[in-house]
Amino acid sequence: MNCENSYLNVFMCIITGRYTGAPKSQMEFDLSQLRGIYSAEQFKNVLLNIINTKFTDDFWNITLPNNLATSSATSLSMYAYYASLNILNADGLFSKMKVHDLLQEGLRSQKLPLEIHQLFPKAYFGIGM
Repeated sequence: MNCENSYLNVFMCIITGRYTGAPKSQMEFDLSQLRGIYSAEQFKNVLLNIINTKFTDDFWNITLPNNLATSSATSLSMYAYYASLNILNADGLFSKMKVHDLLQEGLRSQKLPLEIHQLFPKAYFGIGM
C-alpha cells in the first residue's frame, strides 16, 4: 500500500468525523472487516471500499459544502481543508504568505492572521460580497 492511500484514509477519517462520537464501536466495525485479510493488496482494497462508501457524490455535492459553510472554530471539515491547503503549499487569499505560514502557532496575535474569508471568498458559498 502506498502513502497516498494512507493519506486518503486519514483525510476521510478527519473530514467525516469517522472516529468521533462512538469511536470504539466504529473501530471494532472497521477492524472486523480486516478479518481474513493476509496481503497488502487485500488490505488496500478494504480501506478503499470504506473510503468509497463515505465519499459519495452526495458527500462532495451536499454534505461537505454544508459542513464548510460554518463559522465554528472546531469544524472537522475546515481542519481537513486547512490540511489540504497546507499539503498543496497554497497561498493565503490576498496574502503573500503561504497558508502553512499563516497557520503557524507562533504567529498568533490578538487578531488572527488567517481569517476564513482569506481561504473561502464569500461568493464561493453564494453568500454575497
